[in-house]
Parts: sequence; C-alpha cells; structure tokens
Amino acid sequence: METTTKANRNVERFRYVNKLVIQPRLKSLHPALAELIDVTARHPREKMASTADQLVLYQSLTFMINAKKILDCGTLTGLSALSFALGCGDDGHVYTIDVNEEYVSVGKEFWEKAGVANKITSIIKSADEATKEMLKDHEETFDIAYLDVPKQYYEAVYENLVPLLRPRGLLLVDNIFFNYAVLEDESNYDTMTAHVANFNKRISSDERMLHNFIDIGDGLAMAVKK
Repeated sequence: METTTKANRNVERFRYVNKLVIQPRLKSLHPALAELIDVTARHPREKMASTADQLVLYQSLTFMINAKKILDCGTLTGLSALSFALGCGDDGHVYTIDVNEEYVSVGKEFWEKAGVANKITSIIKSADEATKEMLKDHEETFDIAYLDVPKQYYEAVYENLVPLLRPRGLLLVDNIFFNYAVLEDESNYDTMTAHVANFNKRISSDERMLHNFIDIGDGLAMAVKK
C-alpha cells in the first residue's frame, strides 16, 4: 500500500507509527479503505487528502464517542467520509459536502465495497452554503464535524459548524500547519497561509470551544464544544 507524501515532514516518526499503528489497523478495517488510500495516492489532488494515520484516528474517535451524526466538509475522494462511516454504528450517518462531483464519484465505489454507502449522504454544494442551509434544521445535532475545504472559506464555514455541533460535540480541522508555513514570520505569509493563520487565531480565541493542535498529517485542530 502506498503511503502519503506528507510523511517526509517527519520521516522517522511516520515510519514508527506506520509500523505499529497504521498498517495493523488498516488490515483490521475493511480492505476498501486501504484500496481507496492507494487510489487517492495516485489522484492529481492527493496532497489535499488526509493521511493514513489521520484516517484511522477519525475512525477511532467516531467509535469512541459512539457518534451517530457526522458532518464531513470536504469530501475529495471520500476517504474521510469512509473512515467516519466505518467508525459509526449501523444507526450512524455521515453527511459529506464537496463542490466537485467528479472527485466524490471516486469514493462512492469504495463506500459500496465497504458496505456503508447507505450511511453516507453526499451533498454537492459549497460548504459555506450547505452548512448555512443546515442551520435551519440541524442545529446542535452533530456529534462530529470535520473541516477540510479551501482555506479561504475556513472561518466562514467554522462559524456555521459550531452551532451545528451538539454540546461536547467534536470538531476536527485539517491542515492547520499548512506545510508548516504558519510557523514562519508573518511577513512571509502568502494569501493561503494567512487564511490558515487567521483561522488558527480564531479558534484559539473562541471561548465556545476547548481546543488543541495535533502534529499529525498537515496539522490537526481538535476542539470540543462547551
């Protein structure tokens, strides 16, 4: 199975985790997930995808809190949606949002292979628009919300996600280190790095959330709604 190009950020750490966690865990999960990881590794936008160690974490967290309702903002090839669907029980459901139906169609085959397609609803729409519409009927009903969309929309989508989460609901946000560019002097930021840095400041100052930043993949924010 191919591994992610993001691994070269901390090669020894990744090798250790890959040996003791990722490979054994993937073998114990449905083979459709491992197959979709390989397919995504050859996709033109593979750098946008979650890493394998993130995916097994998402599945574990979903199982741990017995999540029934998950909102996945940024489907791409469907890796995160599949991980959440594998982690929740038969009564769980994943709503996944993306603007690119072609990318999403890649994942649908593997959702079927894993036997979880009935637990996933795909919404083809921008995340800011879709989450705003959800506020009408889904406020404080989601157990988990995941954010991985174009970075210029992070803050807008985030402001919709917080009220969609139930109290003590879990928020996961990918790419918060942005290839470690946010660690550089702010005078060197390009536009996308500035968007990520501004979002990081926003979530860090949000008194509605208890948050932490995790050095996994391209950086993961984990926050719990108070």
